[in-house]
Amino acid sequence: MKNSQNTVGLVGWRGMVGSVLIDRMIAENDFDLIEPIFFSTSNAGGKAPTQAKNETTLKDAMDIAALKKCDIIITAQGGDYTAEVYPKLRAAGWQGHWIDAASTLRMEGDAVIVLDPVNLPVIRKALTSGGKNWIGGNCTVSCMLMGVGALFKAGLVDWMTSMTYQAASGGGAQHMRELLTQFGTLNGEVKALLDDPKSAILEIDRRVLAKQQALSADETTNFGVPLGGSLIPWIYTDMGNGVSKEEWKAGAETNKILGQGAGFNAPAVPIDGFCVRVGTMRCHSQALTFKLKKDVPLADIEAAIKPDDPHFARTRLLALENTIGGRVLPPAYLMQATAHARRHGLATHLDGARFFNAVVASRQGDEDRHESINACAHRLLEGFDSVSICLSKGLGAPVGSVLLGSRALIASGRRIRKMLGGGMRQAGVLAAAGVHALEHHVDRLADDHANAQRLWQGLQGLDGLTVTQPQTNIVFAQANADLAGRLVAHLKARQVGYTGLYALRWVTHLDVSATDVDDAVARIRAFWGS
Repeated sequence: MKNSQNTVGLVGWRGMVGSVLIDRMIAENDFDLIEPIFFSTSNAGGKAPTQAKNETTLKDAMDIAALKKCDIIITAQGGDYTAEVYPKLRAAGWQGHWIDAASTLRMEGDAVIVLDPVNLPVIRKALTSGGKNWIGGNCTVSCMLMGVGALFKAGLVDWMTSMTYQAASGGGAQHMRELLTQFGTLNGEVKALLDDPKSAILEIDRRVLAKQQALSADETTNFGVPLGGSLIPWIYTDMGNGVSKEEWKAGAETNKILGQGAGFNAPAVPIDGFCVRVGTMRCHSQALTFKLKKDVPLADIEAAIKPDDPHFARTRLLALENTIGGRVLPPAYLMQATAHARRHGLATHLDGARFFNAVVASRQGDEDRHESINACAHRLLEGFDSVSICLSKGLGAPVGSVLLGSRALIASGRRIRKMLGGGMRQAGVLAAAGVHALEHHVDRLADDHANAQRLWQGLQGLDGLTVTQPQTNIVFAQANADLAGRLVAHLKARQVGYTGLYALRWVTHLDVSATDVDDAVARIRAFWGS
């Protein structure tokens, strides 16, 4: 970039993304450093905003000659605009910098996805090499990397899965308007019933469902289907392998942002997941599952704590899971980790989805003088401010989790649960199942661990399949790329359940016997003819 007064063309500056960008540029005093030229696709010749200097009228955003005069073009106009204008501009010999919020050019070989708190080295390398195309990333991918990018940058992630719940804003302003319109239509359909406190909620629900299904094409122009009061399990196009393009972005864009995979001298991290559209205006949410290559040293955890910098999310909590991927975190590690957290003023939480598996595997003493379950549990929980424990999973209750913590934390948890619609009537029936699980199904988790060992032993010696010895009740197997697809098809045909895409995963539990394990081993080994 030649000097501090580059001529910068701005396109799409009135939309949702563009208006946020303009506000940020004003706050950062960016307009003091540039000569801005404002373009419009619909109001060429109109008055430019107050940030304009010498060019006070709006230019035609489709005028290649006018665009070509800019050193830099920043566009938030959308993918259709990029697809039409960008090739013509480059074909006309323009050598300037193209900065784009749309996804059109993201995966092009000469484009860099910009997320400078995470990939500044990638950006600098591209600048040095003469890069000209700087593209904004997918919002959920970018937010995810802002939170957990340190794990990727440290080379700790073996694979990751993401569960993404994308709001209407992911589609743009017109999608947000359509969602509000649908909600208004549904409200109007049942308003009289809502005003009557004696009306039956099931009748309200029936009418809402009927109206959803009867929405016209005009009322579903953008989404194609009703989103108000519902969700859409598929976003954008099918990549041809059962994965939507929005789901594909999680892996493709994450690796490109980090400078990994195709076109880089580093292998890609396998990332799988799903993405659905939910009926909220803004604020996407994600749940992530990682398989790390190794236990994270405490010094690395300390180094990952974000500095007091407005460009980063604040680090407030150290959350650990025990077990994690079926492995037990050593008690000494837990004590040291919580001590580190306290020194930095962080709260501590233990995700104990399979906590009692960790307890059963960690009990001290020999067979005759085992440490009690309660004593071991207390030892593993020492130092944590809060703990969540699942009553289903290996314990076998039909549903339910419990939250442990201070009186103030539990009171807050109850309030949040109520706000989110989690209160239940006659919950004692489910609670009774949870009590039974705690009283009768903890010690027997040792049987699940033994069955996992049995499965691991039964799958030894198979060419192209590497099976990790389990510590508790989860068995992972990695199939070579040349046979993974055929093996998965075989498992489906033989009705052998599994989860995972890059690593096969089996979990033993209350409903799986040793005989079931032997049967599964026989069906799996049949793929190798043994």
